Amino acid sequence: MKGGDKVLAVTNKGQVRAVSIGRVKIETRPMLRFELEATVGDSKILFSCICQNAETVRFVDQNGIAKSVVKVKNGDEVLVHIGPGATHFGTKVNEKILEK
Repeated sequence: MKGGDKVLAVTNKGQVRAVSIGRVKIETRPMLRFELEATVGDSKILFSCICQNAETVRFVDQNGIAKSVVKVKNGDEVLVHIGPGATHFGTKVNEKILEK
């Protein structure tokens, strides 16, 4: 990504709009790894998410309330978007991915 590129911003209600990136800044920062579980139909999906360890990085709960990743506790529920599966540059590809 670079300044001026368009990306999609999504609200907690699923509304989507295109926004422009103002700048891209690459720095070394402490990171947090979250292990998450989502239920889709009768199946449970396990996955992980890596976020910068910063007050300004937030998850959103089902009520639309933002919560900083530094304050998230085990058992907290947050909204996630389950995509179409494996993608390459945003386009679905047919492949099986196993992460350990």
